[in-house]
Amino acid sequence: MNQTTDDRISILRESFGAGPASVVDLSGAFQVDFDPGGRVYVYVETHDGAITARYETKEADSEKRRREIEIMQGLLQNHILVAQISDFRQTQLLNGRFIYMTGVTIDPEVCYHQTIVIGDPIMAPPVSAETVAKTAPVGIDLSLNAAGENLSSASPITKAIKEMEGIDAKILRQGLDMMNLKRSNAVRVALTRIFRSVGDVEELTQAISNEAGKIVSLEDQENLRMIRMIHADSFLKPAIDLLYDAVFNKK
Repeated sequence: MNQTTDDRISILRESFGAGPASVVDLSGAFQVDFDPGGRVYVYVETHDGAITARYETKEADSEKRRREIEIMQGLLQNHILVAQISDFRQTQLLNGRFIYMTGVTIDPEVCYHQTIVIGDPIMAPPVSAETVAKTAPVGIDLSLNAAGENLSSASPITKAIKEMEGIDAKILRQGLDMMNLKRSNAVRVALTRIFRSVGDVEELTQAISNEAGKIVSLEDQENLRMIRMIHADSFLKPAIDLLYDAVFNKK
């Protein structure tokens, strides 16, 4: 079955509709509001039928704007599970607003003839404990740890231990690589050291406190904010949350 423009927009719209972002339908397009974050417009180009995502920002500082665009890039890719997002590129500067565009390409394996529901086995098959142990930790339900145990009522420190105790060093490295953090990055080093302390509650608590004291530069703190926002489905999320709280809520 040939894929129409309406099919593609509908598929993307359903992908966003399954997440926490606010979505507003427009004529032949839609807008997505991230909180915190910004607004992205997704629409079809009239001249070639390509799907484009557009983002605008008034941030004048080039470095801050670069980080803002990185966050938005990650948010889009994490929400649109049925497509590939190319890198944002600045197309124009209009009345103090920096305009960025990116292309959105629907994965060819997507079934166009049925409604896409994120979580349906066609799009996201359940991840078993065996699979977690052999593959990179993508799309793991945070309410379950690697052993399939329900962690919804556990304390934050217990969640962190349960999520990481079944993970080996190779999968940890893969998870950190997916966050685009350099090996020498302070946040990456902190998470690695925290991972090594998962065997004991007191030891883990102390490690988090120690590493939080080293996340002092604005760049490192922005990196921590960014990975916490973008990688909400990572097995490291409980540890990231604990580190974040220790860094930003310390007395």
